Amino acid sequence: MQTPFQLYDYFKISIIQDKIENVSRNLNTLLVDFALKQKELTKVDFKKICSTRTIPYNSNKVKFLLFEPATNLGSTVFFPNFRDGWYTAVYNYTKLRNKNAYQVGFTIDDTKKYPAYFFSYFYKDKGQIAERRVHAIKEDSKWVFFSGRTPLPIEDTSNYTRRSIKDRISNEIIIGYLKRAGYDLTDQNFYTSAKNAILFTN
Repeated sequence: MQTPFQLYDYFKISIIQDKIENVSRNLNTLLVDFALKQKELTKVDFKKICSTRTIPYNSNKVKFLLFEPATNLGSTVFFPNFRDGWYTAVYNYTKLRNKNAYQVGFTIDDTKKYPAYFFSYFYKDKGQIAERRVHAIKEDSKWVFFSGRTPLPIEDTSNYTRRSIKDRISNEIIIGYLKRAGYDLTDQNFYTSAKNAILFTN
């Protein structure tokens, strides 16, 4: 089984800290206007979401995959066919269901236009959903760095003082943060679902 790191030049993946049964049911309700159909899969197959190297910015057909990693029971991976990782769906889920979630973005081929690296964590703060975000994006010929809200204990803030902006956050740094949080994206078993994966389409 190929992972997104092997399949795509850039992708975003979210980890929602909720069981797959809850995420499936709640996303069906949240996204009711899309008239989604769902199909259970015995294996995680990212190619069913996007079969090309480049995930589109916008797609006429909605697709997303849910699975509960064998290494992280009780958490659900959300992988859509939107280049932005369907940010609003993840944000609204955490807001409406009072759940925490990570959303991270990886660039595999940095020769492509606008390479970017994202690390976000949605969490409840004083009754509201807040987002801890760190990103670096290349806009035209210039790298832009952003860090918002209080860093998490899993972060190494010394990274953010590096002279080169593109070195402040990278695939390796993001993977390291998630490992500290208990999610090892380098472990093949992370992409093996403890229960049937679920494919949603409209």
